[in-house]
Amino acid sequence: MALSLKINLVSIGLTKTMRFNADQSISEVCKDIREKTTSGGGDHGLFQALPKPRWLKPEKTLKYYDLQSGNELEYRKKHRQLKIKLLDDTIKTVLVDDSSDVSEITDVIGKRMNIKNPEEFSLKVLTSNSWLNPALTLTEQGIKEDDILLLKKKFFFNDANVDKSDPVQLHLLYVQSTDAIVSGDHPTSRSEACDLAALQLQVLYGDYNPQKHAKPGWFAIKDVCPPQHAKSKGVDKDIIKEYQKLINTTEINAKYKYIQLCRGLKTYGITFFEIKTKVKKKLTPQLLGVTRHSLLQMDADTKEVIKEYPLTHLKRWAPSATSLSLDFGDYEDDYLTLSTPEGDAISQLIAGYIDIILKTRKDAARVIEDDEGESVEEEHLAPIRGHAVNTTTTNMVGGVWDPSMGQAGVPGVGGQVGDRMMGGGMHGNLLNAFDLGSALQACTALIDQIMDPAMAVSGAEAVALAQAMMALGTAAGEVSALAPEGGAPLDNAAVGLAQHLKNLIAAAKKNAAENGDDVSLLDGAKAMSEAVRKLLHAAGLVAKDPNDPKAIEALRAAQLAMKGAEAYLAAAAAGTLADQATQNLLNESAKMVAAAIAAMLTETDPLLRGMKDSRAQMDAFNKLKAAAGAAQRVCATVTVVGPGILDKGNQMTLQQKCQELERILQALLPAIAAGGCSPEQMENLNAAAKRAMEAIAALVTSSQLAGQRGHEPQDFITPIQTITKEVSKLTNEAKSQPSLIAPSTTSITEAVQALLKATKVVAEQNPALKESLLNEAKATIAALNRLTESSKKASANPQDTFTMQQLATSSANVEEAAKAILKTARASVIDSVKYWAKNATAATTGLVATSIGASSSADPTTRQNLCDNAATAASKIAVVLNAIQRCNDDPNDPNAQQALLAASKSFAHPSATLVATAKRAVPRVQDMTKKTSLHSAADEVAQALKNLMFAVQIAADEGPSKEVTEALEQLNFISADLDAAAFAAASGALPRISGSPDMAIDLLANSIAHLRTTIPPLEAAAHKSPKDVGNPAKNTSAAVYQVVNSAKTLASYAADSEAQKKIIQTCRGLVGAGQAVIDSAVDLSHAPNDAVLDESLQDKKRELERLLNKLLSASPQPGYKEIQEAMSRLEGLLSTLNQSGDNRGTSLQQLNDACKSLGIATSNTLTASRIDAKQMAPHTKSAAEAVDDIVDAAKTAAASSSSGGGGVTVQGLEGPIAKIQAELKEIANSPDKVHNATVIAKLTSEVVAASKKACQSQLRDKPQARRNLILANEKLTNATAALASPRERFRSK
Repeated sequence: MALSLKINLVSIGLTKTMRFNADQSISEVCKDIREKTTSGGGDHGLFQALPKPRWLKPEKTLKYYDLQSGNELEYRKKHRQLKIKLLDDTIKTVLVDDSSDVSEITDVIGKRMNIKNPEEFSLKVLTSNSWLNPALTLTEQGIKEDDILLLKKKFFFNDANVDKSDPVQLHLLYVQSTDAIVSGDHPTSRSEACDLAALQLQVLYGDYNPQKHAKPGWFAIKDVCPPQHAKSKGVDKDIIKEYQKLINTTEINAKYKYIQLCRGLKTYGITFFEIKTKVKKKLTPQLLGVTRHSLLQMDADTKEVIKEYPLTHLKRWAPSATSLSLDFGDYEDDYLTLSTPEGDAISQLIAGYIDIILKTRKDAARVIEDDEGESVEEEHLAPIRGHAVNTTTTNMVGGVWDPSMGQAGVPGVGGQVGDRMMGGGMHGNLLNAFDLGSALQACTALIDQIMDPAMAVSGAEAVALAQAMMALGTAAGEVSALAPEGGAPLDNAAVGLAQHLKNLIAAAKKNAAENGDDVSLLDGAKAMSEAVRKLLHAAGLVAKDPNDPKAIEALRAAQLAMKGAEAYLAAAAAGTLADQATQNLLNESAKMVAAAIAAMLTETDPLLRGMKDSRAQMDAFNKLKAAAGAAQRVCATVTVVGPGILDKGNQMTLQQKCQELERILQALLPAIAAGGCSPEQMENLNAAAKRAMEAIAALVTSSQLAGQRGHEPQDFITPIQTITKEVSKLTNEAKSQPSLIAPSTTSITEAVQALLKATKVVAEQNPALKESLLNEAKATIAALNRLTESSKKASANPQDTFTMQQLATSSANVEEAAKAILKTARASVIDSVKYWAKNATAATTGLVATSIGASSSADPTTRQNLCDNAATAASKIAVVLNAIQRCNDDPNDPNAQQALLAASKSFAHPSATLVATAKRAVPRVQDMTKKTSLHSAADEVAQALKNLMFAVQIAADEGPSKEVTEALEQLNFISADLDAAAFAAASGALPRISGSPDMAIDLLANSIAHLRTTIPPLEAAAHKSPKDVGNPAKNTSAAVYQVVNSAKTLASYAADSEAQKKIIQTCRGLVGAGQAVIDSAVDLSHAPNDAVLDESLQDKKRELERLLNKLLSASPQPGYKEIQEAMSRLEGLLSTLNQSGDNRGTSLQQLNDACKSLGIATSNTLTASRIDAKQMAPHTKSAAEAVDDIVDAAKTAAASSSSGGGGVTVQGLEGPIAKIQAELKEIANSPDKVHNATVIAKLTSEVVAASKKACQSQLRDKPQARRNLILANEKLTNATAALASPRERFRSK
């Protein structure tokens, strides 16, 4: 059975539809893809993203995976960088095969780290502390590329063999043992705890030194002693006593003794699981311990062994979601059934021990032999989910006609074509079309022939390419015109079209051969053939039902595809074909225009429906319809002129269509406004129109950035990337893995050859650089020759230290020489950055449009996240395009080059954020088509960004300083830490950090103040040189770290998980802003006088400041819940006051400004009370003035009321005002400010209620008195709100 699959070629960002036999193995399919696309290599494999991510195994067949025609597979690299964390908090990065299961990956990690028994280790998810399934891949378990996994010892089998001769495993075992001891996992006596603590101190601090270690409290007991003994009286003295005995004990000996003591504990080497078993028909909590020899049923409290079951007695076991059943055969009367949700984990542990036992016995089968020769079986009692099938593979690929592959699926056309065509030669009679159906099959067969230059087109007439194109266009027009009529006329036209297609393909092949096998001509012919096939298929649908709207739309799409293919072929023939990056950018920019216009039309739809003036409604509707039509014409124009956009006439045509659309949009807005709409609606419409205008401008800019196919920049990026990677292997890994020496040297040699080839081209194109480039090329060749000699010696004698050092030095010299070429050929490297920047902006533009489209099929939260991040990413695209254009205008301007690098970096972050958001959104998108498109678009952007950022890194004149690198690495570490905190907050498990809320608030305010002091020195350094930025950047990074830690502490005191998440989320944004500030400072340091880069730094500073203020406002404090309730009540009161007042004009604005100042003053009262009591008086005075205004207004109201008289006679005001005044007097001296603020808020409610009542009764006929009283109430409410608010109190700090 044949399968037609979509193959996403991730490395080049293209998706192609290819046909395979279902019986082909995956390795055979990969070979086919490599041969047909010249993409990828031996490190590539097939990956299926949906419905469930998985790598396809090379030895399996397509049939095995139940793939269907139309499914999409990714052809991508199998290797990825995996970050591994050890219990000593070190993090290692290891290159692993993502298609391998976890057990295989663990084995690779173990060998890289020189662990002698890697099978005893496994990987844990850092955030959940759960073991990964060893039989599944990382992808199948949802492990992302930026996830950090924890490497721990899972099986305690060969511990007795771990000694001082194996320092790596000794250290890992020591760290894990200290963690288990200090956490209390292993019960110990007091003396055992003291002995172990003393050994740990010896490891940490070396020999006891009375001058350093005699002072009480110099070490934290909780860090070395189990909780059950840490608070025992005198335990610190006992630990020191034992510590003093260890003088002259080396670190490795201390670790070894520590492990020896641990091995003597009765619980060492036991992995515990909580279970329940039936005791007297009642489920009783117990523990199950799993060891290398047995299963232990234990008391949950004392951990005393109730019963032991040797593994050699175990015959089979079966886990389920809620239990584990164990069969011990004749050794037990019945099954042992344990109630536990950890059945799978226990099962995997048992199986792991059995595998290790078998390995030590060098047994091939998975059995454990006991004295009677019986065996253990693992039986899963879950429902059967599949059936075993026999699969076969074949080496026959392509070249043989399968009638089922050629069926076009056109109803009622060419029913027996397949049988008739099987006679005769393989291709000759096949192409003798006689009706629409056979013509369609002929087109399919012709497509298979195009890319083989040696295969002649049977039955073609010798005509010139231009003539063939003209004739084909005429024939296509006839088919379109006759489609509704159908019958014989349509059949005849279809046959004629097929013949003209033959002629065109033959002419294209002839021209290609005459022009050095120009692939672009063949690509054009293939595009034309695909368009003809679509046209014939659509014509068949229209012939069946001329009124079918889907058929009519298919015919229109096919006609447009014909025009596009014709333009592509014409540009290829003329030598003016735009490169792929340009075409991608144009197409995606056009899609963005379409999406922006669609969003704008959606915004206007309810406004049109709400118009009461029918004439205005019709006018707006006509302009709306015109806008939709103009947008369609813009997109159609891109399709037609895109391939030949280098032609100035084509550029002008596109610009005219864009200008037409702009004029219509400009006329549309007043037409909508004339129909009547609210200010908010008009604001939303203007925003949508602005986004549409920006999309149109980006499309026009894209058309001006066209590059020519065949003139793409020389690829310096891939070779230098390979050289850097392989040199790192020779420098860091070859000593422990000598087998890497030869293949790494070969890879470097091939990469240098590719680099020299590109260098030669650039040298010929730039005579001024030729001599320098050739000299550097010679130097690179000489360095490579030295590396080759060193490699031979090192391979022969990898244990020789001097030889390995020579290898490292010679490989580093090759990298240095290669990078010297890049410095000289900097303009060419910048060209590469421009090329990849166009690719990345094209991919991101596509993802923006796809995200907006997919958001309509997602839940509200996901929809909002997608749209917000899409808008942010879209806003950065124009900056990159303008930077490219600036470089094009003056290629040698260093400021323009630096601006391009800075724009690319600035663009990368929001674009990568959108990728992450899109990937998280994929499971929440309901529409399957949109789901698939979103996933594919996100992957395309991820790959494009990776290429761009490596190009940017290479293009930099000098890499970041060590200090800058460390600063950014620290911020990356903070981000990872915040991810864990966010997970804990979301699950309500954020641990409470020691201290107090007040202490945390002060610490946060102080750390923020300190962070602010680090920015000016960083900015000053950025205006000097790159070498000056390092230390200030490090100081800023450290300050961000302090702020985040303070905020995390404060978050742990928040009232609920929502408040915690808000603080953590703000911290994540703050870290990103800190990175952006440092990046911008580095960029500016390369061009200190560049105004654009300086403004970019100012933008990043403003964003950092905004997030600092947001963090302060998000931070809870004591009484947080009560304050929020008071604030809500006050906001409601303000709303009612606004509704009850008269029109107060500008005086209200002045009063609001005054109230704002008063709010700050009252909040400063609280701040002052914490800093300096002397500062409280003026702030308290300002707050009290608001109450005085109420009194004055009430007196005036009383004096002018019908009841006459003076004084405060408005009923209900005297009591609460007196209490408020008393509270204000107390607030300066009372330590419980929250209580006072809350009381005042409640009293304000009473004042407002009394005032409203007076306005409605006593002052009904006194507008001025009523107005004054309302204004005074507003002022009091604002002042009270400021007093209760936790936000302003931080400002003076």
